[in-house]
Amino acid sequence: MLDECNKEVQWSGKAFKKMKNLRILIIGDAIFSTGPQYLPNSLRVIDWSYYPSPSLPPTFIPKELMILKLPESCLQFFQPLKAYIYWFPNCKFLTELPSLREAPLLRRLCLDNCTKLLRIDESVGFLDNLFYLSAKGCTQLEILVPCIKLKALEVLDLAWCSSLKCFPEVLEKMDKIRVIHLDDTDINKLPFSIGNLVGLERLYLRGCKLLKQLPNTIHSLPKVEVIVGYPSKRFRFFDKEKVCSESEISPTAMVVYNRGQGFTHLDVYSECLSSNIFIQLCTPNRLQDPHSELLFEALNRNTVTTEMEESIHFWFLKKFPKITLCCAREPDTYVNDNLVLYFKLNVVINGTTQFSSSCTYINTGDPIYLTQVFLCDLECKSEGVFSEHEWNQVEIFCEFEYPKPCDYEREMTAELRNIKGCVQTNIYVDKEGNCMENIKFNNPMIDEPLSFSFSSSSECIESPLSFF
Repeated sequence: MLDECNKEVQWSGKAFKKMKNLRILIIGDAIFSTGPQYLPNSLRVIDWSYYPSPSLPPTFIPKELMILKLPESCLQFFQPLKAYIYWFPNCKFLTELPSLREAPLLRRLCLDNCTKLLRIDESVGFLDNLFYLSAKGCTQLEILVPCIKLKALEVLDLAWCSSLKCFPEVLEKMDKIRVIHLDDTDINKLPFSIGNLVGLERLYLRGCKLLKQLPNTIHSLPKVEVIVGYPSKRFRFFDKEKVCSESEISPTAMVVYNRGQGFTHLDVYSECLSSNIFIQLCTPNRLQDPHSELLFEALNRNTVTTEMEESIHFWFLKKFPKITLCCAREPDTYVNDNLVLYFKLNVVINGTTQFSSSCTYINTGDPIYLTQVFLCDLECKSEGVFSEHEWNQVEIFCEFEYPKPCDYEREMTAELRNIKGCVQTNIYVDKEGNCMENIKFNNPMIDEPLSFSFSSSSECIESPLSFF
């Protein structure tokens, strides 16, 4: 062991050539004038801070190496060696991690603050014995690996990887995983396969300003707490009623509008209720309207409040009209912190649920002061499936929930975890492409017009259906 307190050691690099039985080499703060030309193959442990060479000697082929630690070194590349621990934090010259197929027994891999690291070989995602993987602070790393199948992994730390764009697909169930850190990354989407992280207990997403949605499979993870804010705001999502064995995904079909923040596109997860489902959800065409932002501004100013969730009705003949559904929702209390919102939409036609979908929206950026407006288009995938001679009744249910942060000291019931509140629902029917005579928002089978109550008071909105 050598520790010279940052003093430079002048040597030729050949001092280890005769130490053929050396098993442990630990060098602390000593700074060497040059790198070693030779290292004994008998070494089992190398712990060398400020290692001065860009690589290990080409003749170094140890058979029993267990630990390789080269923190704050000049390492640029290396030939992978069989070992249990690779520890390379603060290696400012390391740009690429090569294939680790020759290190199948690797258990710990640390690449923290390797600020020039651009690429990690995909083999890292298939190391059966790896239980700790950390690359936090690798500010130029855009992707970890495309896929992971790490059955022993317990901790994955990618915090402060400010260029990281995506999370790898999880190819199979990982029941050992406990903690994942993704704080302050550039990730904008988590894969549906995150539901395979069945052992996950903590998922840190603080400061992920581009991430606006959690996949619905988050509800299938029984242990996970999602931390989305500073200080730690922890949310639990597990809910058996919201876990669907089969789901269809409508990519970017839902749009959320926040004044001052613009539009956010969300994927929508639809339950596979049966093979006879004809209603589909798609991205609203109304976003092409140059005045669409003014429409949302008006909704923000004129939200009608209610204490209970409401449904909205209309009737049609022959063909289900293409409509734009607009739902505005504001919490019961002033929201000045990170926001988590669960939105569910059900469409019932003639008493049968034709469409059921949901999405989980999060805001880990600026505080939310205003109403969120959710917008989507609904249309029929087929013709001739509904009555052409009798009026078909449509009932649309919109449900919003704000999960409360969970209390670490006690398990909260579902009733205490969620806040339900006021909803304003509007339907917009475009005159182009729809036969307006075949659409009614008053019950055509009775003489008196039908009113819709959207308030706990006596205030009524006679027509939530608008035509353009």
